[in-house]
Amino acid sequence: MIEIPFCNDFYSIVNPENKNEIIEHCLNAVELPEQKFEWGEHCLSQKVHLKLTGFSDLLKTNIIETLSEIVDVRYAYSLNEIWKNTYHRYYHQESHSHTGSELSFVIFMNDYSENDAKFYFLNERNRVTSATWLSLSEGMEDSIYIEPKKGDILFFPSHMIHGVTPHQSDIPRITISGNISLKNLV
Repeated sequence: MIEIPFCNDFYSIVNPENKNEIIEHCLNAVELPEQKFEWGEHCLSQKVHLKLTGFSDLLKTNIIETLSEIVDVRYAYSLNEIWKNTYHRYYHQESHSHTGSELSFVIFMNDYSENDAKFYFLNERNRVTSATWLSLSEGMEDSIYIEPKKGDILFFPSHMIHGVTPHQSDIPRITISGNISLKNLV
């Protein structure tokens, strides 16, 4: 029997019960005047920090449900930052991770369409896996692409390498992203 020894990488796509309330809150979130980002210099995207007010309460149930599948100790969490990403034609986000946080999320503000930029995860293990083993094994894709629906929330560990392919549509693709810190209370 095959055993999977490490569960460091995972993702969860949640279609929240309070989806409409979350979308409305995202559309009306206050943009912060300070717009210094310490990442993203190798991409083409429009991004703006949002005020954290209200997001924690709206996302609480979804955060707890997602973490309940993998965390079995008492913990506390706090939202570190939230920002809005707008992808116009040819805009993209380079592959990156979010150091300094444990859990990240993306709220998709549009249904996925064929020419939209795609959110993806890179399989970091493939860089140290032999070409022969890759050719013999199933399920060792280089990347996984997400095709979300409006209001879906994608949760994943902040260390996972991810990015967004170039947008090929004239209709902007909008997401709300954020980082969450976790603290073990045991």
